[in-house]
Amino acid sequence: MLPPDLKSKFKNINFEYKCVRKHPISHDPIFLITNIPHLVKNIVIALEMSSLKKSKRNMKFDRCQLNSKMIQDIWRKTNEECHHRLMETKLSEQHFNKDGFSRMNVSLAIQLLSSSVASMMEVAIKDVNISRYLRLKP
Repeated sequence: MLPPDLKSKFKNINFEYKCVRKHPISHDPIFLITNIPHLVKNIVIALEMSSLKKSKRNMKFDRCQLNSKMIQDIWRKTNEECHHRLMETKLSEQHFNKDGFSRMNVSLAIQLLSSSVASMMEVAIKDVNISRYLRLKP
């Protein structure tokens, strides 16, 4: 059960929602499966929107502001200093230059949320030179 203080903080979320329900007639279980590709694309769009100054989103990674611009800057900076071997991601400029096609492309969204990108960000945040250059605050 979720603590009441969290429920009061997020009033618009229905915490009573369950992923398994009984069929009203047969009483067999009905499993509600989320649309994972749509969820991943929404997360990437939220990252993109948090790059905007007018955005109300405050996404963080390891106590550092997190947005698509930050990921792009880390990717570009580590590309220059490839002694970290952080460029073993599948990122390209196409991941950051958003248009209608790239926003709908699930594979681009999944690659942006991959473990290799998370590793790249962790190393960059801990690297003094990169974090100072990008003004990351660990």
